[in-house]
Amino acid sequence: MMCRLYDGGYVQIPFKHELYTDDFTVEAWIKPQWGTATTGFTHVLFTAGGHYSRPFSGGEPPRFVGFTILVGKDNHWQVFMFPHVGAVFSVTPLVLPNKRTHFALTVKRDVGQSHVTLFVDGKQFGPENIGLFTKPDGAPFLIAINNTESSPFNPIKPIDPIIANVQEVVLYRKALSLEEVQNHIALNPEKV
Repeated sequence: MMCRLYDGGYVQIPFKHELYTDDFTVEAWIKPQWGTATTGFTHVLFTAGGHYSRPFSGGEPPRFVGFTILVGKDNHWQVFMFPHVGAVFSVTPLVLPNKRTHFALTVKRDVGQSHVTLFVDGKQFGPENIGLFTKPDGAPFLIAINNTESSPFNPIKPIDPIIANVQEVVLYRKALSLEEVQNHIALNPEKV
């Protein structure tokens, strides 16, 4: 696949049955293009989710479920898996401008909990246990932008675009192993 430069544009993949599964991996090659001029901004790579009402909740307000993968204002990767509170990983690698990077995030469901693992250039962070991850059924999968619209069924309101070359985005229906991630890197040494 040819590489695309995202500098405010985004891709919206409409929801369809089984877009999100209990075990999954999202993977891509990226090359950040924001440089030091836009350090201090948030750059969202992937997001899916929204506020959902729960049946028999006794009038509780809808809660946010889904996930967001971004580069924070300090230029470090951050992963949020809602309804888990806070960032999943306390230590993540620095994202360097103009450096080609392979990114993968896996979620694997176990009895009563989900395990989240981050891979950056084949280096593994985690797994971290986050309780039980709730799939964002009904929500579109967004590449290169965040969404400020709280309902997953309404048109999106984009914010926090990533400014980067992004290539070979894949959403797998399984949690890839470290060996599989490293093999993808070895097979594609010249991406982005």
